[in-house]
Amino acid sequence: MFMLVIFTGCTDRQGGVSEPMIDMNKFHYANHLGFKVKVFYEGEPLIAAASILTRFIHPSSSDFDPSLTELVFVLNESEAYNFPPSTIVAWPREDEIEGLIVGIHWRIENPPSDLRTGLPIRRQYTVEEFGLTYPLQPIDLIENWEKVWELWSSVFRSSEQSFIRENARYGGPEQALSEDNSDE
Repeated sequence: MFMLVIFTGCTDRQGGVSEPMIDMNKFHYANHLGFKVKVFYEGEPLIAAASILTRFIHPSSSDFDPSLTELVFVLNESEAYNFPPSTIVAWPREDEIEGLIVGIHWRIENPPSDLRTGLPIRRQYTVEEFGLTYPLQPIDLIENWEKVWELWSSVFRSSEQSFIRENARYGGPEQALSEDNSDE
């Protein structure tokens, strides 16, 4: 099940109207692709999964921080420390970035099939249709995040997204499937 949460004008805990300053598409992108984030919490940097951001950007949360005004993407954690406390910094997990890219390519090249007929249940896409260049590079996940998000959210069903994410740490679906078969 895919749930899209949209924050418009909400009342914060002091009774004033607050709106998250964070681009919610960026939040959903970072969350769905399993990025890690650095956010300041009680004056200290906190490194966590992107899913934790809801605590800090949702106006009804007791941890809502209206001073968080921007979400930026960087390639890795070492690039995350030159930003002010008002900026949330997100990056792909270094042990999964190549697997994400392999998974995206694999799923585009191998659309899911109907179990009864064996026929594809959707047409085959290319990354070029989304303004990207094949093969995707890690920097594309950062510099072309809007195009990757459009591809991710419009082509892949939630089960396909989960499959890609779950297999990213193994180097992608082909590697994970070959490891599963080698155990037999």
